[in-house]
Amino acid sequence: MKKKNWILWVPAIIIVLVAGSLNSITSSDYPVSGTIGADGKKVTYYFEKTVQAGTDYRILIRTDNAEITGYYEMRNSRTDSIHRGDLVKGEGILESMVPGGASGDSLFLDVYIKLRDSVFQVPKETTLSVFVTGKIPIGISILYSVTLFAFLLFAVRTALESFNPKPHYTRFVLYTAISTILYSLFVLPIYNYFYGRTGESDIMSPERLFSFEAWYFPLIWFVAFAALSVIKDKRFILLTAGVLTLGYFVIFH
Repeated sequence: MKKKNWILWVPAIIIVLVAGSLNSITSSDYPVSGTIGADGKKVTYYFEKTVQAGTDYRILIRTDNAEITGYYEMRNSRTDSIHRGDLVKGEGILESMVPGGASGDSLFLDVYIKLRDSVFQVPKETTLSVFVTGKIPIGISILYSVTLFAFLLFAVRTALESFNPKPHYTRFVLYTAISTILYSLFVLPIYNYFYGRTGESDIMSPERLFSFEAWYFPLIWFVAFAALSVIKDKRFILLTAGVLTLGYFVIFH
């Protein structure tokens, strides 16, 4: 039976990894990338949608056409200042490092490539919006990622306990509840503090520290824990809690 219990961890890990991939695609922070043709040659672009305060923003375009040059214009919505510059040629690339801005700033970026007498905007007719986040310590970023992964893993594994011939519902729901407390009520507010603060003197309100997500996940699993003693169909409770957790993570996180 122990072997069967461990087997359920394998699909749990796979489901969490797939959900993470889907989340990165559906996220509003997912980078803008694509490929266009210019004189029969490919031009591939890649633009991040966030940059940390105090960090330069990198513009990167790859092309096999040595004749292509480029330039950019970046406007800071807070200061209304405009920064213009040329893209620097490298081996098969055009790039530039642009000063980012202060935390909370929104930057609007227009990138153009030139080929002889023609000028193309990349992406086509699109002004990119880049948000400047606070500078997040590497230790906090790692702790955030580890606790989020652990919580999601326990949530999915708990849902899969429904398929165990001899399930331990209460034990796994308790594990998930503990992991969501650690992530949602301790680590996430610290991460939000560094991510969203606009300066050393910025005093963040509880609403900014404890986002909706910080309450949503614990609520689901504490309700599930309480429902185990009331509702007979425990499989339904676990599967519902797992779907609500994973669905929110993929779509809204």
